[in-house]
Amino acid sequence: MKKSKIKVKKSGYIFMAVSILLGVGAVNTGNNLLYIVVSGMLSFMLVSGMVARYNLRGVKVSIVPPEDIYAGRETSFKIIVRNEKRFPSLLLRLRIEGAKEDALILTLKERKEIDYPFKFTKRGRVDFINLYLISDFPVGMFERIKIITVRCDFIVFPEPKKWFYMSGMTEGKEHSEFAEYMSKRGRDDIRALKEYEGEPVRFIHWKATAKRGELVVKEMEEKIKKPFVVDLNHIEGTLEDKVSKATYLIDKLMKEGYAVGLKAGNTYIKPSSGNSHRRKMLAFLALL
Repeated sequence: MKKSKIKVKKSGYIFMAVSILLGVGAVNTGNNLLYIVVSGMLSFMLVSGMVARYNLRGVKVSIVPPEDIYAGRETSFKIIVRNEKRFPSLLLRLRIEGAKEDALILTLKERKEIDYPFKFTKRGRVDFINLYLISDFPVGMFERIKIITVRCDFIVFPEPKKWFYMSGMTEGKEHSEFAEYMSKRGRDDIRALKEYEGEPVRFIHWKATAKRGELVVKEMEEKIKKPFVVDLNHIEGTLEDKVSKATYLIDKLMKEGYAVGLKAGNTYIKPSSGNSHRRKMLAFLALL
C-alpha cells in the first residue's frame, strides 16, 4: 500500500507568499511585467512538483530483518532500495515509522543496500512495517513523502531482563535420556590442545606432537551438563516480567552449554540444544 503527501518548508512558504503578493500587485496595477514574473514563478512551482514526483516514482523498498530481534534493543535491519525507472533518483531519505533518524541516499541509480538501526518497543509478531521515502529534490522548498507499507513476517522476542534468582529453573526430567543421546553424538570430542602436564599416554595427540616437536595432549569435552527447564509458574512478577526473565535465563543457560526446556501453564517444551530450539522457545514467549 502506498500513500503520499507534501510538506511545505519555510522557504516554500516564503516563495508562495511572494508569488501571491506579486499576483495581487499585477492585478491591481495591470503591469504586464509583473504578470510575466508571476507566471514564471507559478510555472517553476509546477515543474519542480512534477520533477519531485518523478524522482520518487519507480523506487521499490524491501526489508531483510536480522535473525534475532529483541524488544528494547537496537537492531540493524538491511533495507534494499531499487530504482526501476530510467533516470536516477536524487537526495532520498528513508525512515522507518517510529524512528528518529533518516538514512540518506544521495544518488540511487539501480540498487542500494542500507544498514538501518531500529528498536522495537513491544514483543510479538510483526506483519508489516511502514517506511517513509522522503525527498526535497529539486529546489528544497517542498518535501514530498511517499509512505510505503512493506509486508514482512518475523517475531520480536521479549526484552531480556537480568535475573539471578534461579527458582525459575528445575532440573529436566529427561536428563538420563538426553545424556545418553549426547554421548552417542561424541562425548570424547576434542575441545582443545595443550602442553603435556603428566596426563595419561592415551591423551597424547601424536600428529600435533610430531609437528611441534614437543608433547601435546588432547583436552576433552567436559561431562554432559544437566538440562534445565525454565518454568514461568515459578517466576515472580507480571506476565511481561516473567517472559523477560525467562528470555534472559534461556539465552544465558544455552550460551553456557546447557540443554534448556520451557514450561508455561499446560505447555511443556522438552529440553534440547541448538539455535532453532532456542528460537522456538523465545518465539513462544513472544506470542504469549
